[in-house]
Amino acid sequence: MVVREGKIVEVGEYSELSVRFSSGDPIVHFKDSLIMPGFIDSHIHYPQYKVISSYGTSLLEWLNKYTFVEEQKFSDIDYA
Repeated sequence: MVVREGKIVEVGEYSELSVRFSSGDPIVHFKDSLIMPGFIDSHIHYPQYKVISSYGTSLLEWLNKYTFVEEQKFSDIDYA
């Protein structure tokens, strides 16, 4: 894997990549390691999607004024 400025720019076998890149470039060998991209936690609490951008001066105010009110509606099966 070839990384430039924090981004993966090439992936392949060392034998193929080593002839295309400068011998002065640093090489890091991660023996017996797995290289994976970072994970992005993109989950959502579905009952809260309508109140995500609601204003609150504090977390507790936001929870009490918007979030808990919206979540209680989901106890009605027809609403959920």
